[in-house]
Amino acid sequence: MTGENTNTVMEVSCCKGQNQMMNRAKHVALGLTLSVFIASLSSASQSVRSYEDIRRLLAERPIVDGETLSLLFSIGDERIQDLIRALDDSNNVVRRNAQVVIRYLGNDTGMKALIESYNKSSVILIAGPVPLPLRDWDYKYVRKYYISQPMQWGQDSDSFIYALALDRTPEATALLSELSAKVEKGSIQYSYAIDRVKSIQASELPRNETDLAKLVIDHAFFISPDLRENASGRLMGFNHAKDKALIEVNAGAIPLGEESYHVVLQKRGEGWKFFSVKRVKVS
Repeated sequence: MTGENTNTVMEVSCCKGQNQMMNRAKHVALGLTLSVFIASLSSASQSVRSYEDIRRLLAERPIVDGETLSLLFSIGDERIQDLIRALDDSNNVVRRNAQVVIRYLGNDTGMKALIESYNKSSVILIAGPVPLPLRDWDYKYVRKYYISQPMQWGQDSDSFIYALALDRTPEATALLSELSAKVEKGSIQYSYAIDRVKSIQASELPRNETDLAKLVIDHAFFISPDLRENASGRLMGFNHAKDKALIEVNAGAIPLGEESYHVVLQKRGEGWKFFSVKRVKVS
């Protein structure tokens, strides 16, 4: 082997070693950050012992601000029966916020109860994201309110469009194609989300990134590329099982001001995938 080739091999080995050390350092730093974060939430959760404690948190307005959502997200799976009970609370803010937290969690038990509550009501008011997988009720809702008798498209409709694109089942794909065709023909109002979902490459995200906020921003299909360059994000918390993560993304300046999104990721083996996307603020 020539000296030049030897140097090349040594440089490659050195680079591999440096990359491995950097990756280990990133994992250690992330682990320490998460340990502190989880410990602080665990301490706060100790004060939530009864339905009245849950109800007090749900009575806050708006729930998407501050640390209340992070706390409820972290304990919601264990306290799902309290959240379900709150769906019938006499206070409409408590009822709405219980729905919001259940949708962020995407808990099967909670979602089943939520759909049952919709079926009992003469007026359906949806609040919160649209979690995966989509259910028969979701398909019927989209077909009734956004295809058969289109209503004003807004943040809720965008969440449904993101979910249809991410779900990737034949029914979801067909329904999204039908919506897109109607938009192109001008038979229903244009939605920003229809254009954004065309840039989705895959719902599964790369496994080599340990910074979940950066992972979301790097693959934030719901934000235009020019805004993505200046976007910022933060980890708001994990659910109890640590298989879902809640990320806040600020998209920066847009013609109407600033946009904020909440993204829930779901653990898939060694990686993560999008679970729900919700625009929570335009200011």
